[in-house]
Amino acid sequence: MQVHLSLYVTRPLRRELFPIPTLLTTLDLVGAGYDDVDVVEAKRRGIKVSHTPGAVDEATATTAIYLILGAMRQFAKAETSARQGRKLSKRKVYHSIN
Repeated sequence: MQVHLSLYVTRPLRRELFPIPTLLTTLDLVGAGYDDVDVVEAKRRGIKVSHTPGAVDEATATTAIYLILGAMRQFAKAETSARQGRKLSKRKVYHSIN
């Protein structure tokens, strides 16, 4: 019997967390890296480790642009004012890049 496992690792997967004895042959990680997996221990036990590089590149870039625009337009101040029921002042909501 062989076991193939896909994981979203939320904490380090170190030596003590590998099953003993193991039926695990493949460990597929959902995400861009495998820093949280003890790859040396996995290799010693004959477990193949894979990941999905590039899977979240576009979403990360989009989020970065949204955060930059939100900071430039002071979105957090506007949101706080709106939640407190205050009207926005007639201040500029943009910044010149000159």
